[in-house]
Amino acid sequence: MASQYAEAFARAFESRSGTVSFAATREETSAALRGVARERRASLVAVAGIPAAVRETVIGALDGIEVIDVDRLGGALPKEAIAKADLSVTWAAHGVAREGVLMEATWDDAAKLASCLPLTNVVLVSGERFLPDFASAMREAGKMVAESPAPKPTISFIGGSSRTADIEGRLLYGVHGPHSVVALVLEWA
Repeated sequence: MASQYAEAFARAFESRSGTVSFAATREETSAALRGVARERRASLVAVAGIPAAVRETVIGALDGIEVIDVDRLGGALPKEAIAKADLSVTWAAHGVAREGVLMEATWDDAAKLASCLPLTNVVLVSGERFLPDFASAMREAGKMVAESPAPKPTISFIGGSSRTADIEGRLLYGVHGPHSVVALVLEWA
C-alpha cells in the first residue's frame, strides 16, 4: 500500500508529463520493467546506480535484452554506448511528494549520463524514501553532500520529461534529457 507521500508524488509527477507505476513485489517490478522495455521496443538498456538488494530483479527482468551495466564499466566513460541505449533504468534516492520530483544522487558522470541520454528513463524509488516537500529534499541533499567522502555526489531533481521552449515559445520535449520518464515506486524495497 502506497504512503500518502507516494500518492501525492504520483499525482504531481503525472501532472508534469511523467508516468508513475507502483510495484508491491519483485515479480510486479519485473513485469513493469519488461512492459516498458517491450512498449518502447528497447534492444539496448543502460542500467546505473541500482542498489544490490534490487539489482538482481532489474537485471533478471531485462533477460533477452542487451544491457549496459554502467556501474561495472570500471571508470571508462561510456558516453557513446549509453547514447545508443533506447532505455535506461536508474535509481532515485528520494521522491518529493508536493513537487512531484525525484531526487537522484550520482557519484560519477557515467551514472548521470544514464539518466539523461536514452529517450526513456525508468527511475526506481523505494516506497519508503519519500519526503514531504522540496525544503525537506534540499536539507537531505545538503546532508548527503556534507556526509559523503570524496567524490561528492551530484544531486539532480527529475520532474518528468525534458522540456524547453524555443525563442518563439514553442514547447519542445527531449532536448536536454529523456523524452519520457517513468517513476516505478517499489513498495517492497
